[in-house]
Amino acid sequence: TLPPPCLTPDGTGGLRNVAYRKMNELSRNIGSFLELRDGLYRAVNAQTHIIVEMSRKLGTLAEIQALAQKVDSIKERVGRSARIGID
Repeated sequence: TLPPPCLTPDGTGGLRNVAYRKMNELSRNIGSFLELRDGLYRAVNAQTHIIVEMSRKLGTLAEIQALAQKVDSIKERVGRSARIGID
């Protein structure tokens, strides 16, 4: 937690000083930022991989649906041919 801001003549209440201190502290802790960045990259890469896999699977499902429609069409034509042959 941050210490309470002190009053300064410019009326900022010392918030500028607090901000500078926090920026310096964050700069010193840059190593943890690298770990966070790397973790974020890993998470994004994993999500991208999942999206690509889902897209591939959806494409496969669409191909299966198209093949099923072709099979139904062939069955219908074969059925008509068989009926014509019976007549």
